[in-house]
Amino acid sequence: MSQNPLSVTVEPRYLADQSAPDDHVYTFSYTITVTHVGKVPAQLIARHWIIHDASGHRQ
Repeated sequence: MSQNPLSVTVEPRYLADQSAPDDHVYTFSYTITVTHVGKVPAQLIARHWIIHDASGHRQ
């Protein structure tokens, strides 16, 4: 059996109307899709996202 029966994809979207590049403020939204790819039922009971900015800083 697979140890990772879930597939996670992330689609980032730049929000120009909420960003201020002159002030080095860049705003993004993210669409995260979690898909069950296993053969037996699974339940997602927790999640935690770690985001790194363009400079490599962890958010």
